Amino acid sequence: MSSQPEKTRTFSLSGQPETEFETVMLPRHEEISKAKSTYRQSYYSDSSAPLSMHCGWSSDEAQILAYEAFLSLFDRGGDVLDLGCGNGALLRFLLSRLSVKISPYGVDFLEESIQEAKTVVLSDFSDNFFASSIDDFNPGVQKFSCIITSPDYTFDPDFRKHVKKCFSWLEPRGKLMLYDYKGSEYFKDFVKSWCDLDLGFMEIIETNLTAIVCYVKD
Repeated sequence: MSSQPEKTRTFSLSGQPETEFETVMLPRHEEISKAKSTYRQSYYSDSSAPLSMHCGWSSDEAQILAYEAFLSLFDRGGDVLDLGCGNGALLRFLLSRLSVKISPYGVDFLEESIQEAKTVVLSDFSDNFFASSIDDFNPGVQKFSCIITSPDYTFDPDFRKHVKKCFSWLEPRGKLMLYDYKGSEYFKDFVKSWCDLDLGFMEIIETNLTAIVCYVKD
C-alpha cells in the first residue's frame, strides 16, 4: 500500500528482496485495486506456503529476526495497533515475546490477510481485526499505547498527514513506530523523511533487516 509506485517484496535473511513488482501511479481506487491484486498473487497464490510467506517473508527465521527489532521499544503494555498488519504475525510475535501485557489490534486492506488473522493467527482476538485501507480506518474515541505502521502503506500522497493522524490516536506517552524492512531503493529517503517530522522525542532502531523510527507522544 503506497503512494509511491507500488512495490511488493519478498525478503530473505540478507534483507534483500527476492522478488519485486512495480506498477505505475493510478487514481486512488484503481491503485488500491491493483495493489490488492499484486499482494494477493504474491502472498496467497501458493496454498501450501507457510504463514510467513503470507507476509512476504522467505522463511520463518527471517521473519523472526526482523520482528525482534521491535522488542526493545516496548516498556509498557496496553492496546497496540498495527496499521498494515497483514495476517497479524508481528502482533502474535509481540504477544509471545514481550514481558508486558498487550492487546493486539490490526488493520489491513487485504481481506485474505485479515481472515487469516481472525481465524488462524490470533483467533482469540478476532474482533480486533479490520479489513480496511489504513487511510479509511478510524478508531473513534479509542486511544492506543502503541501504533506500528509504515508511511509506505498509505495511499495518501501527503504521508505526513497520515502520520500525524496516527499520532493523534496515541495515549499520552504512547509510541508511534514507523518502520520499513530493508531492500527498497527508496528506503533511505523514507527514513530521512520520517526523521524530519518534528513530533518530539525520537528513537531510531536499525538492524540487518529492519529500521524503526519511534516517536513518543508528550
